[in-house]
Amino acid sequence: MLIDNFFTVLDKNTTDTSIRASIRLNRSHAIFNGHFPSIPIVPGVCMVQIVREILELECNGILRLQEADNIKFLAVINP
Repeated sequence: MLIDNFFTVLDKNTTDTSIRASIRLNRSHAIFNGHFPSIPIVPGVCMVQIVREILELECNGILRLQEADNIKFLAVINP
């Protein structure tokens, strides 16, 4: 959904217990027009979607977040 449009995976390293990916954000994506035009930041929902899509690449399947009671973002991502 966002991959190859909002972001591109540059590199991905997988071990038995972790997945580490380097991505490039598309600074000109329309999402940043509304969030926020003068100081663009990646919306939290997009951060969660990026993680989902990278996991789906690794799992070769479709995943669905079933529950997320408390998600805290400790830093903003500025494209």
